[in-house]
Amino acid sequence: MLLLFTVMKLKIPAAVCYIMVIMSGVNFLNTPLNLATMSLERYIAICFPLRHADLCRVERSRIVIFVNWMLALLPYVMDMYFLLTSKQIIIFSQTVSCSRDALIFTSAQTTIRTLAHTIYFILVGSAILFTYIKIMLESRKVTADKASVSKARKTVTLHAVQLGLCLGAFAYPLLEALLNKLNDWLRENLSYVNFFIFMLIPRFLSPLIYGLRDETLRSYMKRYMPCYSSKISTAAGCK
Repeated sequence: MLLLFTVMKLKIPAAVCYIMVIMSGVNFLNTPLNLATMSLERYIAICFPLRHADLCRVERSRIVIFVNWMLALLPYVMDMYFLLTSKQIIIFSQTVSCSRDALIFTSAQTTIRTLAHTIYFILVGSAILFTYIKIMLESRKVTADKASVSKARKTVTLHAVQLGLCLGAFAYPLLEALLNKLNDWLRENLSYVNFFIFMLIPRFLSPLIYGLRDETLRSYMKRYMPCYSSKISTAAGCK
């Protein structure tokens, strides 16, 4: 929606825009935190299999999910504090072209944003690198359950790829600044490409890949594929 508002040059109330920016930003920061959590879960499953059932109970999973959301929300709580205490609070009575940059009025807001992105992504990158190395080392020791270790290694690799795409989102503002120098048609079309590559694809990979890897879901998907259905009908007719 933020992308569409920008491309269509629509102005909305600043208060509504700020809520949308917070929702977008929290989801943006929550994605790498979830990747780190999933990688750590795979690390526990491979390196501490006897403790996995106890450490990764549903109750604890809920707590971790809640903590991830709170950590993602924290920078925006601080941002709101500095914005409300500044003399620019009158902006909420106006309409703006909705974007994150349109709501930054103090250097403290910029500092918080930069520090949050840097710290979170360094921590997440370190967690994924640590778990990948540990799983690789464990795979050399394991002789029985090679399939499980290989699956865990591929999972962590997937998380690393997603994290790389998320890190690429840091280039988004720079690319947008460069696109603004181009003509309107080229700028608008490249903005869509920029948005899909750095914002949507990292969040799209996990549901797609995990969905396709799930045998039950995959069987239902095949049932509704036209080519698969025709094979079933032909086979049934032959019988």
